[in-house]
Amino acid sequence: MVNYRLYLKQWVFLTLVFLLVIQKVYGQEKIVSPPPAVGIKTNLLYDATSTLNLGVEFRTGRRTSFDMSANWNPFSFSDNRKWKHLLIQPEFRYWTKETFSGHFLGLHAHYAYYNIGGLPNSIFSDYMATHRFQGWLTGAGLSYGYRWNFTRNWGMEATLGVGYAYLNYSKYECVTCGKKLGDATRHYFGPTKAGITLIYTFGGKKKATVSPAPLNIPEVVSETTTPVIPVEETEPEAILILPEKSEIEILSEKYPFVLPASEFDPANPIRYYNDERDNVLTVYYPVNKSVIESYFAGNAATLAALLDAVRSIVNSEEAEISRIVIAGFASPEGSASVNEQLAGERAAAVRDYILANTPVSKETILLHNGSADWQGLRRLVAADSNVPSQREVLEIIDSRPIWDSRTQTGRQTLLHQLNGGRSWEYMKTNLFPKLRNGTFIRVYWSPTDR
Repeated sequence: MVNYRLYLKQWVFLTLVFLLVIQKVYGQEKIVSPPPAVGIKTNLLYDATSTLNLGVEFRTGRRTSFDMSANWNPFSFSDNRKWKHLLIQPEFRYWTKETFSGHFLGLHAHYAYYNIGGLPNSIFSDYMATHRFQGWLTGAGLSYGYRWNFTRNWGMEATLGVGYAYLNYSKYECVTCGKKLGDATRHYFGPTKAGITLIYTFGGKKKATVSPAPLNIPEVVSETTTPVIPVEETEPEAILILPEKSEIEILSEKYPFVLPASEFDPANPIRYYNDERDNVLTVYYPVNKSVIESYFAGNAATLAALLDAVRSIVNSEEAEISRIVIAGFASPEGSASVNEQLAGERAAAVRDYILANTPVSKETILLHNGSADWQGLRRLVAADSNVPSQREVLEIIDSRPIWDSRTQTGRQTLLHQLNGGRSWEYMKTNLFPKLRNGTFIRVYWSPTDR
């Protein structure tokens, strides 16, 4: 007879121990941003095996969460084939960027009661196809996963875990009979978790806080009397009370690339990436590359600031994303066709990064293809007095066309020829690497009607 009370006590004890260990690890973390949220999920891989399952995940910190899943399969199939089990898996997760987005590492525990037999010998062993096993297991493991957010509420994650399990079971001679062969234990090392999980997340909005009303403390009147000393009345000093800054004003001060929608002029978008290079974000690329490398030229901090600003506006009750403007560029050293293709791919790479890590819609993002960044080169040359023949270089950029089909020459040819190529070589080494970027990136917001 199955002792269900014993299995329940074992599971409760192991879960409490796991939670106690995790609390020691992250119990002191201060939740700064964003506010708490919770996700409800179902593992589609388990669903495909007729296993009923439900999971819930709670945000516990800026980069941590706690996931709990329960999986139950009560069914017997044809020829008394069965995969009956009740599996509980709590997991503590550390997210590399921010909770509920991108990559995460997990530490999970597992406890299960199982009754299996008649499994297909094409997948499992002949022994498991002709025998039945009933018992319990417990253990722990490590997992890795990645989460995609499609909208504010809907997302999907893929995860795979490996670890250890201790199995305690009874063996039976065949699938349908009840003759017991004996009891055994086993130590297992291998895959302990796998999932392609559909997620619905709710919460995450910042709620306005109401300051408590000041306490009305009555004045204490002393019974003793003191002589009244006349005091000359003076005009009280005026106290300047500054208005409290809004959440979005604080964000704009923190990130100068965050601007109100009134600053965006759709009738003249070219000025946003030709003349106004201040207060923008820049993502850099290696030569001839258009794939974002997080740890190249300070990109990690740039991307973190970009996601933080976008998510803060998305989660705000005061504002919403109006427009995100991205212009891609290439350095002037390549051919016109290559520069145009490279610049477009670099802008698109930044757009795709935003879409993969935030619930922003694709229609909100405006792309510009800046091709060869001559305007950016001019700014760099004007600021660098070490450029050989600096005045002549500026004159070529300002007065000569990019390409003249009549003479079959252009700025690039003339700069190559200037000073026997010394000016060009200096710019190639010192200035061109600064032009291989996704500049510029600006985020525009508009007030909500809420």
